[in-house]
Amino acid sequence: MSAKWIVLKFGGTSVAGRPQWEAIASLARDRRAEGFRVLLVCSAVAGVTDRLNALADGPEQDEALSGIVDRHRALGRELGLHDEAWLPPARALMEECIETFRRNSDPPARAALLAVGEWLITRLGVCFLQQQGLEVAWVDARDALETAPEPELSPARQWLSAGCDAGADRALSEAWSRAGELLITQGFVARSADGRTALLGRGGSDTSAALLAGRLEAERLEIWTDVPGLFSADPRFCADARLLAGVDYAEALEMAA
Repeated sequence: MSAKWIVLKFGGTSVAGRPQWEAIASLARDRRAEGFRVLLVCSAVAGVTDRLNALADGPEQDEALSGIVDRHRALGRELGLHDEAWLPPARALMEECIETFRRNSDPPARAALLAVGEWLITRLGVCFLQQQGLEVAWVDARDALETAPEPELSPARQWLSAGCDAGADRALSEAWSRAGELLITQGFVARSADGRTALLGRGGSDTSAALLAGRLEAERLEIWTDVPGLFSADPRFCADARLLAGVDYAEALEMAA
């Protein structure tokens, strides 16, 4: 392998419309031009995981399913994609997850259902990027991230807020290098030791992007969002909050604490 990896992560508001996907395509071209192998890590469209959670707990599951499908159909049409390019397998996946959840609403079934948003957006994303002339391949994040056994945790925590190893995996890097020089995958999801879907907790897409960067020994991880950066305070509550031009890891840790 000659080219180093770079991981670009995009949150729910950063994958929610055509302007955002055009920006993703532009960034992918730029990073490829810099000589990197590029991995795009995408969250579900903003609000979709909440809707899936409500679907799991609500009585009107068929109606909620239609609403989620319609949201992605509208996005697909905004992206200039035909329904048949992605919709039939997407609908089949959702229906399968809901049917499994109806039979047994345990944490593994909930994890599989809540991961659907990431499958939907990355399938749409790969179709759009290919339409834009980019040679991009879809890869399954679960092939890279396996949850670590934590028997002291409750079953819900083990399946819905799991931990994974971040150590370098040369075999993974070589396999994904063979898959292509521009890849797209899912945030938030991992695989359990028995092969089922597990989750890294709400907000876990940033975590999974960092884990994937570690697994691939990436040169850099870039987390893209729709805000300009870190502020000295929350600008929603502090009118004189300042945008910080640069923050090192120690400062960021202090602010987070």
